[in-house]
Amino acid sequence: ANAISSSEAEKSSKKAVMIGEEYEALLQSALEDQAQHFEGEITSLRAELTASLVDKDSMTAEEAKEIEQLRTEIQKAKL
Repeated sequence: ANAISSSEAEKSSKKAVMIGEEYEALLQSALEDQAQHFEGEITSLRAELTASLVDKDSMTAEEAKEIEQLRTEIQKAKL
């Protein structure tokens, strides 16, 4: 008969648990990466919306200059 010994069954069970844990870790990592990506997208869109709502005509020259400097710094940080 082709009976599986208890040590073989134990090895097989441990292997299944290890594969399950590895899969779980990979899935968790992928979900965290995805969450981070979309949080970045949301932040970017919020900033874009806020910028579009700013009334550029009511800004002082100093404020406009400061905004331009911040935009430059942000672009440098993205590189």
